[in-house]
Amino acid sequence: MPPYLGLAIPLLPGAEEARPFVVTPDGNTDNGRSSRGHNGDGPRTLARANTNTTSRRNNNPPAPRNVGHSPLLTVVSANVRGLRSNIADLSHNFVLRQKADIVAVSETWMSDTVDPSFGKIKGYTKWVRKDRIGRTGGGVAVCFKNGLQTQELSVDLPQQMEALFFRIVLTDNSGLLLCVLYRPPRQGRFSLDFLAEEMDNLLQRHGCKNVLIVGDLNFHLEQQAYNNLVTVSGLTNHVTFQTHERGGLLDPVLSDLPEERILCQQLDKVGSSDHHAVLTKIQLHVAREKAAPRTIWLWEQASWRDMRGALTATDWQTVLTGDAEEMTNALTSILATLQDRHVPHRTYLAKATNPQWFGFRCQIAAEAKYAAWRRYKQRPSQHNLAMHRAACKRMTDTSKWARKHWEQDLRRKLTGPGVGDKTWWTLVKERQGVMRQESVPPVTRQDGTTASSSDDKAALLAKLFAEKMHVESPTRPPPVLPRETAHTITSIPITTELVEKALGQLDAGKATGPDGISPGAETMCQGTFGFRPGRSTSDLLLLLSQEWQDTLDEGLDTLVVALDIAGLMTECGMRVF
Repeated sequence: MPPYLGLAIPLLPGAEEARPFVVTPDGNTDNGRSSRGHNGDGPRTLARANTNTTSRRNNNPPAPRNVGHSPLLTVVSANVRGLRSNIADLSHNFVLRQKADIVAVSETWMSDTVDPSFGKIKGYTKWVRKDRIGRTGGGVAVCFKNGLQTQELSVDLPQQMEALFFRIVLTDNSGLLLCVLYRPPRQGRFSLDFLAEEMDNLLQRHGCKNVLIVGDLNFHLEQQAYNNLVTVSGLTNHVTFQTHERGGLLDPVLSDLPEERILCQQLDKVGSSDHHAVLTKIQLHVAREKAAPRTIWLWEQASWRDMRGALTATDWQTVLTGDAEEMTNALTSILATLQDRHVPHRTYLAKATNPQWFGFRCQIAAEAKYAAWRRYKQRPSQHNLAMHRAACKRMTDTSKWARKHWEQDLRRKLTGPGVGDKTWWTLVKERQGVMRQESVPPVTRQDGTTASSSDDKAALLAKLFAEKMHVESPTRPPPVLPRETAHTITSIPITTELVEKALGQLDAGKATGPDGISPGAETMCQGTFGFRPGRSTSDLLLLLSQEWQDTLDEGLDTLVVALDIAGLMTECGMRVF
Protein backbone atom coordinates (compact mmCIF):
# COMPACT_ATOMS: atom_id res chain seq x y z
CA MET A 1 0.00 0.00 0.00
CA PRO A 2 1.38 3.45 -0.89
CA PRO A 3 1.87 6.11 1.76
CA TYR A 4 -0.93 8.32 0.43
CA LEU A 5 -3.49 5.69 1.32
CA GLY A 6 -3.02 6.54 5.00
CA LEU A 7 -6.46 8.17 4.96
CA ALA A 8 -9.57 6.21 5.83
CA ILE A 9 -9.87 4.76 2.31
CA PRO A 10 -11.58 1.39 1.82
CA LEU A 11 -9.77 -1.19 -0.25
CA LEU A 12 -11.14 -3.17 -3.09
CA PRO A 13 -12.40 -6.67 -2.23
CA GLY A 14 -9.47 -8.90 -1.45
CA ALA A 15 -6.94 -6.09 -1.36
CA GLU A 16 -6.27 -6.47 2.35
CA GLU A 17 -5.64 -10.17 2.04
CA ALA A 18 -3.32 -9.68 -0.92
CA ARG A 19 -0.73 -7.63 0.92
CA PRO A 20 2.41 -9.72 1.41
CA PHE A 21 3.82 -10.41 4.83
CA VAL A 22 7.21 -8.77 4.21
CA VAL A 23 9.57 -7.32 6.77
CA THR A 24 12.88 -5.71 5.90
CA PRO A 25 15.94 -7.30 7.52
CA ASP A 26 16.94 -4.28 9.60
CA GLY A 27 13.60 -2.42 9.78
CA ASN A 28 15.38 0.63 11.19
CA THR A 29 14.67 4.15 9.90
CA ASP A 30 17.61 6.47 10.50
CA ASN A 31 16.32 10.03 10.86
CA GLY A 32 19.50 11.54 12.25
CA ARG A 33 18.51 11.52 15.92
CA SER A 34 21.34 11.68 18.35
CA SER A 35 21.71 9.23 21.17
CA ARG A 36 20.29 10.35 24.47
CA GLY A 37 21.17 9.34 27.94
CA HIS A 38 19.02 7.32 30.27
CA ASN A 39 17.36 9.13 33.16
CA GLY A 40 14.74 6.68 34.35
CA ASP A 41 14.07 4.89 37.58
CA GLY A 42 17.70 4.07 38.16
CA PRO A 43 20.86 2.72 36.57
CA ARG A 44 20.53 -0.32 34.41
CA THR A 45 22.97 -3.10 33.74
CA LEU A 46 22.33 -3.93 30.11
CA ALA A 47 22.94 -7.56 29.34
CA ARG A 48 21.69 -10.05 26.82
CA ALA A 49 19.83 -12.96 28.32
CA ASN A 50 18.80 -16.34 27.10
CA THR A 51 15.39 -15.15 25.92
CA ASN A 52 14.09 -18.01 23.80
CA THR A 53 12.48 -20.74 25.83
CA THR A 54 10.66 -23.62 24.22
CA SER A 55 6.94 -23.66 24.91
CA ARG A 56 5.68 -26.61 26.91
CA ARG A 57 2.01 -25.65 26.98
CA ASN A 58 1.75 -24.85 23.28
CA ASN A 59 0.12 -27.84 21.58
CA ASN A 60 -1.22 -25.92 18.60
CA PRO A 61 -0.32 -27.35 15.20
CA PRO A 62 2.32 -25.39 13.34
CA ALA A 63 1.02 -22.84 10.87
CA PRO A 64 2.15 -22.84 7.26
CA ARG A 65 5.14 -20.66 6.49
CA ASN A 66 3.35 -18.81 3.68
CA VAL A 67 1.33 -16.25 5.60
CA GLY A 68 0.95 -13.78 2.75
CA HIS A 69 -2.84 -14.15 2.59
CA SER A 70 -3.46 -14.62 6.31
CA PRO A 71 -5.09 -12.01 8.57
CA LEU A 72 -2.63 -10.14 10.73
CA LEU A 73 -2.78 -8.47 14.11
CA THR A 74 -0.26 -5.62 14.21
CA VAL A 75 1.09 -4.45 17.57
CA VAL A 76 3.39 -1.50 18.19
CA SER A 77 4.99 -1.54 21.64
CA ALA A 78 7.50 0.97 22.98
CA ASN A 79 8.96 2.51 26.09
CA VAL A 80 8.22 6.15 25.24
CA ARG A 81 9.72 7.72 28.38
CA GLY A 82 7.08 10.45 28.49
CA LEU A 83 3.89 10.13 26.45
CA ARG A 84 3.08 13.84 26.55
CA SER A 85 6.41 14.86 25.00
CA ASN A 86 6.53 12.04 22.43
CA ILE A 87 2.87 11.61 21.42
CA ALA A 88 3.32 13.40 18.07
CA ASP A 89 6.24 11.24 16.92
CA LEU A 90 4.52 8.09 18.20
CA SER A 91 1.29 8.87 16.35
CA HIS A 92 2.62 9.89 12.95
CA ASN A 93 5.83 7.91 12.53
CA PHE A 94 4.84 4.66 14.22
CA VAL A 95 1.11 4.12 14.79
CA LEU A 96 -0.32 5.57 11.59
CA ARG A 97 2.61 4.59 9.39
CA GLN A 98 2.55 0.95 10.55
CA LYS A 99 -1.29 0.83 10.61
CA ALA A 100 -1.10 -0.68 14.09
CA ASP A 101 -4.10 -2.47 15.57
CA ILE A 102 -2.79 -2.25 19.13
CA VAL A 103 -0.49 0.42 20.59
CA ALA A 104 1.08 -0.42 23.97
CA VAL A 105 3.45 2.03 25.66
CA SER A 106 5.28 2.01 28.98
CA GLU A 107 6.85 4.74 31.11
CA THR A 108 4.12 7.20 30.18
CA TRP A 109 5.01 9.48 33.11
CA MET A 110 1.38 10.57 33.46
CA SER A 111 -0.88 11.22 36.43
CA ASP A 112 -4.57 11.77 37.13
CA THR A 113 -4.10 15.47 36.40
CA VAL A 114 -3.85 14.65 32.68
CA ASP A 115 -7.22 14.62 30.89
CA PRO A 116 -8.42 11.10 29.93
CA SER A 117 -8.90 12.24 26.32
CA PHE A 118 -5.30 13.45 25.99
CA GLY A 119 -3.38 12.20 22.97
CA LYS A 120 -6.28 10.50 21.22
CA ILE A 121 -5.07 9.31 17.83
CA LYS A 122 -7.40 9.70 14.89
CA GLY A 123 -8.99 6.35 14.09
CA TYR A 124 -8.16 4.87 17.51
CA THR A 125 -9.82 4.64 20.89
CA LYS A 126 -8.87 6.80 23.81
CA TRP A 127 -5.86 5.69 25.82
CA VAL A 128 -6.56 3.19 28.57
CA ARG A 129 -4.05 4.18 31.23
CA LYS A 130 -2.66 2.93 34.48
CA ASP A 131 -0.72 5.82 35.95
CA ARG A 132 1.75 5.52 38.79
CA ILE A 133 0.25 6.66 42.07
CA GLY A 134 2.18 8.60 44.67
CA ARG A 135 5.28 9.48 42.69
CA THR A 136 6.35 10.47 39.19
CA GLY A 137 7.47 8.18 36.40
CA GLY A 138 6.31 4.76 35.28
CA GLY A 139 2.84 4.00 34.00
CA VAL A 140 1.45 2.07 31.03
CA ALA A 141 -1.18 2.90 28.41
CA VAL A 142 -2.91 1.08 25.55
CA CYS A 143 -5.12 2.16 22.66
CA PHE A 144 -6.81 0.13 19.92
CA LYS A 145 -7.79 0.75 16.34
CA ASN A 146 -11.48 1.47 15.93
CA GLY A 147 -13.43 -1.66 15.06
CA LEU A 148 -11.20 -4.07 16.96
CA GLN A 149 -13.28 -5.97 19.53
CA THR A 150 -11.56 -5.77 22.90
CA GLN A 151 -12.48 -5.92 26.56
CA GLU A 152 -10.57 -4.41 29.44
CA LEU A 153 -10.22 -6.94 32.26
CA SER A 154 -10.44 -6.18 35.94
CA VAL A 155 -7.58 -8.03 37.63
CA ASP A 156 -6.71 -7.79 41.32
CA LEU A 157 -3.05 -6.80 41.04
CA PRO A 158 -0.42 -6.57 43.75
CA GLN A 159 0.24 -3.09 45.02
CA GLN A 160 2.57 -1.02 42.81
CA MET A 161 2.30 -3.45 39.88
CA GLU A 162 1.96 -1.38 36.72
CA ALA A 163 0.04 -3.57 34.28
CA LEU A 164 -3.10 -3.63 32.12
CA PHE A 165 -4.96 -6.72 30.94
CA PHE A 166 -7.26 -7.02 27.92
CA ARG A 167 -9.16 -9.71 26.09
CA ILE A 168 -8.80 -9.50 22.32
CA VAL A 169 -11.83 -11.21 20.77
CA LEU A 170 -11.11 -13.72 18.00
CA THR A 171 -13.43 -14.77 15.19
CA ASP A 172 -14.31 -18.03 16.96
CA ASN A 173 -15.44 -16.03 20.05
CA SER A 174 -12.38 -17.15 21.98
CA GLY A 175 -9.84 -14.61 23.16
CA LEU A 176 -6.22 -13.58 23.24
CA LEU A 177 -5.07 -12.38 26.66
CA LEU A 178 -3.02 -9.20 26.30
CA CYS A 179 -0.85 -8.02 29.17
CA VAL A 180 1.03 -4.70 29.03
CA LEU A 181 3.55 -4.51 31.86
CA TYR A 182 6.20 -2.11 33.08
CA ARG A 183 8.54 -3.44 35.76
CA PRO A 184 10.94 -0.80 37.11
CA PRO A 185 14.54 -1.94 37.58
CA ARG A 186 14.40 -1.76 41.40
CA GLN A 187 10.94 -3.19 41.91
CA GLY A 188 11.82 -6.77 42.58
CA ARG A 189 10.39 -10.00 41.19
CA PHE A 190 6.83 -9.97 42.54
CA SER A 191 5.23 -8.86 39.24
CA LEU A 192 6.91 -11.70 37.33
CA ASP A 193 5.92 -14.17 40.04
CA PHE A 194 2.33 -12.91 39.88
CA LEU A 195 2.16 -13.63 36.17
CA ALA A 196 3.66 -17.08 36.61
CA GLU A 197 1.16 -17.98 39.34
CA GLU A 198 -1.99 -16.45 37.85
CA MET A 199 -1.51 -16.94 34.12
CA ASP A 200 -3.50 -20.17 33.79
CA ASN A 201 -6.28 -18.80 36.00
CA LEU A 202 -6.54 -15.64 33.89
CA LEU A 203 -6.68 -17.63 30.67
CA GLN A 204 -9.39 -19.92 31.97
CA ARG A 205 -11.43 -17.21 33.71
CA HIS A 206 -11.64 -14.98 30.65
CA GLY A 207 -11.95 -17.64 27.95
CA CYS A 208 -8.58 -17.05 26.29
CA LYS A 209 -6.59 -19.60 24.35
CA ASN A 210 -3.27 -17.79 24.22
CA VAL A 211 -1.44 -14.92 25.85
CA LEU A 212 0.67 -12.00 24.63
CA ILE A 213 2.87 -10.02 27.05
CA VAL A 214 4.56 -6.80 25.94
CA GLY A 215 6.28 -3.96 27.75
CA ASP A 216 9.51 -3.08 29.50
CA LEU A 217 10.21 -5.92 31.97
CA ASN A 218 13.88 -5.23 32.81
CA PHE A 219 14.05 -9.01 33.19
CA HIS A 220 17.86 -9.12 33.06
CA LEU A 221 17.81 -7.91 36.67
CA GLU A 222 15.51 -10.76 37.74
CA GLN A 223 16.67 -13.51 35.42
CA GLN A 224 15.57 -16.37 37.67
CA ALA A 225 12.01 -15.06 38.02
CA TYR A 226 11.85 -14.43 34.29
CA ASN A 227 13.05 -17.94 33.45
CA ASN A 228 10.47 -19.35 35.82
CA LEU A 229 7.70 -17.33 34.08
CA VAL A 230 8.55 -18.45 30.54
CA THR A 231 9.09 -22.06 31.63
CA VAL A 232 5.95 -22.48 33.72
CA SER A 233 3.70 -20.62 31.29
CA GLY A 234 5.27 -22.04 28.15
CA LEU A 235 6.23 -18.68 26.68
CA THR A 236 8.70 -17.66 23.99
CA ASN A 237 10.35 -14.29 23.57
CA HIS A 238 10.10 -13.36 19.90
CA VAL A 239 12.38 -10.31 20.15
CA THR A 240 15.90 -11.31 19.12
CA PHE A 241 17.37 -7.83 18.63
CA GLN A 242 18.49 -5.03 20.93
CA THR A 243 15.78 -2.64 22.10
CA HIS A 244 17.95 -0.07 23.90
CA GLU A 245 20.34 2.36 22.28
CA ARG A 246 23.22 1.18 24.51
CA GLY A 247 22.55 -2.47 23.78
CA GLY A 248 20.50 -5.02 25.63
CA LEU A 249 17.06 -6.53 25.29
CA LEU A 250 14.67 -4.83 27.73
CA ASP A 251 11.33 -4.92 25.86
CA PRO A 252 10.37 -8.52 25.11
CA VAL A 253 7.30 -9.88 23.30
CA LEU A 254 6.26 -13.04 25.12
CA SER A 255 3.61 -15.43 23.83
CA ASP A 256 2.65 -19.08 23.78
CA LEU A 257 1.58 -18.90 20.12
CA PRO A 258 3.65 -20.92 17.64
CA GLU A 259 6.87 -19.18 16.72
CA GLU A 260 6.06 -19.16 13.00
CA ARG A 261 2.91 -17.11 13.66
CA ILE A 262 4.76 -14.14 15.17
CA LEU A 263 7.37 -11.91 13.60
CA CYS A 264 8.98 -8.98 15.45
CA GLN A 265 10.83 -6.09 13.87
CA GLN A 266 12.97 -3.32 15.33
CA LEU A 267 11.75 0.21 14.67
CA ASP A 268 13.35 3.58 15.38
CA LYS A 269 13.41 5.27 18.78
CA VAL A 270 10.25 7.20 19.71
CA GLY A 271 10.99 10.89 20.10
CA SER A 272 13.39 11.51 22.98
CA SER A 273 13.22 7.94 24.26
CA ASP A 274 16.32 5.76 24.33
CA HIS A 275 14.29 2.62 23.58
CA HIS A 276 13.56 1.24 20.13
CA ALA A 277 9.91 0.56 19.36
CA VAL A 278 8.96 -3.01 18.48
CA LEU A 279 6.63 -3.93 15.62
CA THR A 280 4.95 -7.30 16.10
CA LYS A 281 2.88 -8.97 13.38
CA ILE A 282 0.80 -11.93 14.48
CA GLN A 283 -0.97 -14.34 12.19
CA LEU A 284 -4.30 -14.41 13.99
CA HIS A 285 -7.98 -14.19 13.09
CA VAL A 286 -9.17 -11.35 15.28
CA ALA A 287 -12.79 -10.18 15.39
CA ARG A 288 -13.47 -6.74 13.98
CA GLU A 289 -16.61 -4.70 13.64
CA LYS A 290 -18.30 -5.74 10.42
CA ALA A 291 -19.13 -3.23 7.76
CA ALA A 292 -22.78 -2.22 8.04
CA PRO A 293 -24.88 -1.63 4.91
CA ARG A 294 -26.11 1.93 4.43
CA THR A 295 -28.65 3.10 1.87
CA ILE A 296 -28.51 6.60 0.40
CA TRP A 297 -31.88 7.77 -0.95
CA LEU A 298 -31.69 10.36 -3.73
CA TRP A 299 -34.90 12.24 -2.94
CA GLU A 300 -34.17 15.04 -5.38
CA GLN A 301 -34.33 12.48 -8.21
CA ALA A 302 -37.48 10.70 -6.99
CA SER A 303 -40.43 10.26 -9.34
CA TRP A 304 -43.11 11.67 -7.08
CA ARG A 305 -45.69 11.86 -9.85
CA ASP A 306 -45.46 8.14 -10.57
CA MET A 307 -45.59 7.32 -6.86
CA ARG A 308 -48.70 9.44 -6.34
CA GLY A 309 -50.25 7.87 -9.40
CA ALA A 310 -49.59 4.39 -8.03
CA LEU A 311 -51.12 5.32 -4.67
CA THR A 312 -54.17 6.80 -6.37
CA ALA A 313 -54.66 3.68 -8.50
CA THR A 314 -54.45 1.36 -5.49
CA ASP A 315 -57.73 -0.26 -4.47
CA TRP A 316 -57.49 0.52 -0.78
CA GLN A 317 -60.80 -1.15 0.05
CA THR A 318 -59.33 -4.45 -1.10
CA VAL A 319 -55.87 -3.94 0.38
CA LEU A 320 -56.81 -2.65 3.83
CA THR A 321 -58.69 -5.60 5.28
CA GLY A 322 -58.52 -7.40 8.59
CA ASP A 323 -57.53 -5.92 11.94
CA ALA A 324 -55.34 -2.89 12.56
CA GLU A 325 -52.12 -4.93 12.59
CA GLU A 326 -52.85 -6.54 9.22
CA MET A 327 -53.81 -3.22 7.64
CA THR A 328 -50.64 -1.59 8.98
CA ASN A 329 -48.47 -4.35 7.53
CA ALA A 330 -50.24 -4.08 4.16
CA LEU A 331 -49.77 -0.31 4.03
CA THR A 332 -46.13 -0.62 5.05
CA SER A 333 -45.48 -3.21 2.34
CA ILE A 334 -47.02 -1.01 -0.36
CA LEU A 335 -45.12 2.10 0.69
CA ALA A 336 -41.81 0.21 0.91
CA THR A 337 -42.33 -1.26 -2.55
CA LEU A 338 -43.17 2.12 -4.09
CA GLN A 339 -40.24 3.78 -2.33
CA ASP A 340 -37.82 1.19 -3.66
CA ARG A 341 -39.28 1.48 -7.17
CA HIS A 342 -39.59 5.24 -7.61
CA VAL A 343 -36.79 6.66 -5.44
CA PRO A 344 -33.24 6.08 -6.76
CA HIS A 345 -30.96 4.76 -4.04
CA ARG A 346 -27.49 3.37 -3.53
CA THR A 347 -26.34 0.87 -0.95
CA TYR A 348 -22.77 0.55 0.26
CA LEU A 349 -20.89 -0.95 3.19
CA ALA A 350 -19.78 1.54 5.84
CA LYS A 351 -16.80 0.38 7.86
CA ALA A 352 -16.60 1.06 11.57
CA THR A 353 -13.21 2.71 11.02
CA ASN A 354 -14.57 5.24 8.54
CA PRO A 355 -14.98 8.84 9.74
CA GLN A 356 -18.51 10.15 10.24
CA TRP A 357 -18.31 12.25 7.07
CA PHE A 358 -16.98 9.39 4.91
CA GLY A 359 -20.05 8.51 2.83
CA PHE A 360 -20.93 6.94 -0.49
CA ARG A 361 -19.25 9.56 -2.66
CA CYS A 362 -16.03 9.32 -0.66
CA GLN A 363 -16.00 5.55 -0.99
CA ILE A 364 -16.48 5.73 -4.76
CA ALA A 365 -13.65 8.28 -5.05
CA ALA A 366 -11.40 6.20 -2.78
CA GLU A 367 -11.95 3.03 -4.80
CA ALA A 368 -11.28 4.92 -8.04
CA LYS A 369 -8.07 6.32 -6.55
CA TYR A 370 -6.87 2.88 -5.48
CA ALA A 371 -7.76 1.39 -8.87
CA ALA A 372 -5.81 4.15 -10.62
CA TRP A 373 -2.81 3.47 -8.40
CA ARG A 374 -2.94 -0.28 -9.17
CA ARG A 375 -3.22 0.47 -12.87
CA TYR A 376 -0.20 2.77 -12.75
CA LYS A 377 1.91 0.24 -10.80
CA GLN A 378 1.08 -2.52 -13.29
CA ARG A 379 1.61 -0.36 -16.38
CA PRO A 380 3.78 2.70 -15.60
CA SER A 381 3.05 5.32 -18.23
CA GLN A 382 2.46 9.04 -18.45
CA HIS A 383 -1.23 8.45 -19.19
CA ASN A 384 -1.75 6.21 -16.14
CA LEU A 385 0.25 8.64 -14.01
CA ALA A 386 -2.02 11.49 -15.08
CA MET A 387 -5.09 9.34 -14.39
CA HIS A 388 -3.76 8.56 -10.92
CA ARG A 389 -3.08 12.23 -10.14
CA ALA A 390 -6.56 13.15 -11.33
CA ALA A 391 -8.06 10.45 -9.10
CA CYS A 392 -6.06 11.77 -6.14
CA LYS A 393 -7.39 15.28 -6.77
CA ARG A 394 -10.97 13.98 -7.00
CA MET A 395 -10.50 12.13 -3.74
CA THR A 396 -9.18 15.28 -2.05
CA ASP A 397 -11.99 17.45 -3.39
CA THR A 398 -14.64 14.89 -2.46
CA SER A 399 -13.27 14.55 1.07
CA LYS A 400 -13.25 18.33 1.56
CA TRP A 401 -16.81 18.57 0.24
CA ALA A 402 -18.05 15.74 2.48
CA ARG A 403 -16.33 17.14 5.58
CA LYS A 404 -17.70 20.64 4.90
CA HIS A 405 -21.28 19.40 4.52
CA TRP A 406 -20.96 17.22 7.62
CA GLU A 407 -19.73 20.16 9.69
CA GLN A 408 -22.51 22.37 8.33
CA ASP A 409 -25.09 19.77 9.28
CA LEU A 410 -23.65 19.49 12.79
CA ARG A 411 -23.65 23.27 13.15
CA ARG A 412 -27.27 23.41 12.04
CA LYS A 413 -28.26 20.77 14.57
CA LEU A 414 -26.33 22.41 17.41
CA THR A 415 -27.86 25.84 16.77
CA GLY A 416 -31.36 24.57 16.09
CA PRO A 417 -34.27 25.57 18.34
CA GLY A 418 -35.12 22.04 19.46
CA VAL A 419 -31.70 20.82 20.59
CA GLY A 420 -31.62 19.44 24.14
CA ASP A 421 -28.85 18.52 26.54
CA LYS A 422 -28.68 14.89 25.39
CA THR A 423 -28.72 15.78 21.69
CA TRP A 424 -26.15 18.53 22.21
CA TRP A 425 -23.66 16.28 23.99
CA THR A 426 -24.21 13.51 21.44
CA LEU A 427 -23.36 15.89 18.61
CA VAL A 428 -20.34 17.24 20.48
CA LYS A 429 -18.98 13.72 21.01
CA GLU A 430 -19.62 12.95 17.36
CA ARG A 431 -17.63 16.05 16.41
CA GLN A 432 -14.80 14.92 18.72
CA GLY A 433 -14.66 11.57 16.97
CA VAL A 434 -15.96 9.45 19.85
CA MET A 435 -17.38 6.27 18.38
CA ARG A 436 -20.88 5.19 19.25
CA GLN A 437 -19.88 1.69 20.33
CA GLU A 438 -17.63 3.15 23.03
CA SER A 439 -20.70 4.17 25.03
CA VAL A 440 -21.68 0.53 25.71
CA PRO A 441 -18.92 -1.64 27.23
CA PRO A 442 -18.71 -5.37 26.43
CA VAL A 443 -21.57 -7.29 28.00
CA THR A 444 -21.26 -10.72 29.61
CA ARG A 445 -23.84 -13.35 28.72
CA GLN A 446 -25.31 -15.84 31.17
CA ASP A 447 -23.05 -18.60 29.84
CA GLY A 448 -19.97 -16.51 30.65
CA THR A 449 -19.14 -15.47 27.09
CA THR A 450 -18.75 -11.82 26.17
CA ALA A 451 -20.68 -9.78 23.62
CA SER A 452 -18.16 -7.31 22.21
CA SER A 453 -19.42 -6.32 18.76
CA SER A 454 -22.20 -3.80 18.26
CA ASP A 455 -24.55 -6.41 16.79
CA ASP A 456 -23.96 -8.88 19.64
CA LYS A 457 -24.47 -6.23 22.32
CA ALA A 458 -27.65 -4.97 20.65
CA ALA A 459 -29.06 -8.49 20.36
CA LEU A 460 -28.23 -9.31 23.97
CA LEU A 461 -29.78 -6.11 25.32
CA ALA A 462 -32.87 -6.58 23.14
CA LYS A 463 -33.32 -10.09 24.50
CA LEU A 464 -32.89 -8.85 28.07
CA PHE A 465 -35.47 -6.08 27.69
CA ALA A 466 -37.88 -8.41 25.89
CA GLU A 467 -37.71 -10.84 28.80
CA LYS A 468 -38.41 -8.00 31.24
CA MET A 469 -41.53 -7.07 29.28
CA HIS A 470 -42.76 -10.65 29.05
CA VAL A 471 -46.00 -11.46 30.86
CA GLU A 472 -45.99 -14.88 32.48
CA SER A 473 -49.79 -15.30 32.28
CA PRO A 474 -51.04 -13.33 29.27
CA THR A 475 -54.63 -14.55 29.76
CA ARG A 476 -54.80 -13.25 33.30
CA PRO A 477 -57.18 -10.27 33.53
CA PRO A 478 -55.61 -6.94 34.44
CA PRO A 479 -56.15 -5.56 37.94
CA VAL A 480 -59.24 -3.44 38.49
CA LEU A 481 -58.28 0.18 39.05
CA PRO A 482 -60.49 2.80 40.66
CA ARG A 483 -62.61 4.62 38.12
CA GLU A 484 -61.70 8.26 37.75
CA THR A 485 -64.44 9.33 35.31
CA ALA A 486 -67.78 8.15 33.99
CA HIS A 487 -66.84 8.81 30.39
CA THR A 488 -65.57 5.99 28.16
CA ILE A 489 -63.99 5.87 24.73
CA THR A 490 -66.07 3.76 22.41
CA SER A 491 -64.26 4.50 19.17
CA ILE A 492 -61.23 6.38 17.86
CA PRO A 493 -62.09 8.24 14.65
CA ILE A 494 -59.26 8.62 12.12
CA THR A 495 -59.81 11.41 9.65
CA THR A 496 -57.81 12.76 6.74
CA GLU A 497 -57.02 15.89 8.69
CA LEU A 498 -55.58 13.91 11.60
CA VAL A 499 -53.41 11.82 9.29
CA GLU A 500 -52.13 14.87 7.44
CA LYS A 501 -51.39 16.60 10.73
CA ALA A 502 -49.36 13.61 11.90
CA LEU A 503 -47.50 13.47 8.58
CA GLY A 504 -46.80 17.19 8.79
CA GLN A 505 -45.03 16.70 12.12
CA LEU A 506 -42.55 14.19 10.65
CA ASP A 507 -38.97 15.27 10.05
CA ALA A 508 -38.09 14.29 6.48
CA GLY A 509 -34.41 14.43 7.39
CA LYS A 510 -34.65 11.59 9.90
CA ALA A 511 -33.23 8.16 9.17
CA THR A 512 -35.32 5.27 7.95
CA GLY A 513 -37.22 3.47 10.69
CA PRO A 514 -37.47 -0.28 11.36
CA ASP A 515 -40.20 -0.58 8.71
CA GLY A 516 -37.73 0.54 6.03
CA ILE A 517 -39.85 3.52 4.95
CA SER A 518 -38.22 6.92 4.93
CA PRO A 519 -40.08 9.90 6.42
CA GLY A 520 -39.50 11.61 3.09
CA ALA A 521 -41.74 9.07 1.38
CA GLU A 522 -44.37 9.34 4.10
CA THR A 523 -44.57 13.11 3.80
CA MET A 524 -44.64 13.29 0.01
CA CYS A 525 -48.46 13.23 -0.09
CA GLN A 526 -48.78 15.85 2.63
CA GLY A 527 -48.77 19.50 1.61
CA THR A 528 -50.96 19.50 -1.55
CA PHE A 529 -53.69 22.16 -1.19
CA GLY A 530 -55.07 22.98 -4.62
CA PHE A 531 -58.13 21.27 -6.08
CA ARG A 532 -58.84 19.27 -2.92
CA PRO A 533 -62.05 19.20 -0.90
CA GLY A 534 -61.83 21.34 2.24
CA ARG A 535 -58.51 22.89 1.15
CA SER A 536 -57.62 26.22 -0.39
CA THR A 537 -54.67 28.47 -1.05
CA SER A 538 -55.38 30.20 2.27
CA ASP A 539 -54.24 27.08 4.10
CA LEU A 540 -51.05 27.07 2.07
CA LEU A 541 -50.36 30.74 2.77
CA LEU A 542 -50.86 30.26 6.50
CA LEU A 543 -48.49 27.29 6.52
CA LEU A 544 -45.84 29.11 4.49
CA SER A 545 -46.12 32.21 6.67
CA GLN A 546 -45.40 30.13 9.74
CA GLU A 547 -42.42 28.45 8.08
CA TRP A 548 -41.02 31.82 6.96
CA GLN A 549 -41.41 33.22 10.46
CA ASP A 550 -39.54 30.23 11.95
CA THR A 551 -36.79 30.70 9.37
CA LEU A 552 -36.42 34.38 10.21
CA ASP A 553 -36.24 33.56 13.92
CA GLU A 554 -33.29 31.26 13.18
CA GLY A 555 -31.52 34.05 11.29
CA LEU A 556 -31.71 32.29 7.93
CA ASP A 557 -32.59 33.63 4.47
CA THR A 558 -35.85 32.75 2.71
CA LEU A 559 -36.19 32.56 -1.06
CA VAL A 560 -39.65 32.17 -2.67
CA VAL A 561 -40.22 30.99 -6.23
CA ALA A 562 -43.83 31.05 -7.52
CA LEU A 563 -44.73 29.01 -10.61
CA ASP A 564 -47.92 29.17 -12.62
CA ILE A 565 -47.84 26.23 -14.99
CA ALA A 566 -50.43 26.69 -17.70
CA GLY A 567 -52.58 23.68 -18.54
CA LEU A 568 -51.30 21.59 -15.66
CA MET A 569 -54.69 20.16 -14.75
CA THR A 570 -55.65 19.70 -18.39
CA GLU A 571 -52.50 17.85 -19.34
CA CYS A 572 -51.85 15.84 -16.16
CA GLY A 573 -55.17 15.61 -14.37
CA MET A 574 -55.80 14.92 -10.70
CA ARG A 575 -53.74 11.73 -10.66
CA VAL A 576 -50.48 13.71 -10.35
CA PHE A 577 -51.57 14.83 -6.87
